Amino acid sequence: YLSQRQTDADRYATQSEKVLRRLGSPDGRTEPNKPKWMHWSTYDRELTRAVEYSDASWAFSVVKVVCTSSSGCRWAFQLRLYCHHS
Repeated sequence: YLSQRQTDADRYATQSEKVLRRLGSPDGRTEPNKPKWMHWSTYDRELTRAVEYSDASWAFSVVKVVCTSSSGCRWAFQLRLYCHHS
């Protein structure tokens, strides 16, 4: 399965794209207009979820970059734990 080979950052990016497509985004990356059939509260909640997934994806990407230096690994590990538990 693709999900078994994805990194944490890729998994969160995939989830963000999935939510945005469900909301009507043609490419899974742009913020779509609210679908006519959807309540505003549902739209806002799902859009917030997509943004949180996108932020987590970015954070895991930063962890990967920061961890390439020996001094940054401890900080990167703490960020990874924070993202997993938030």
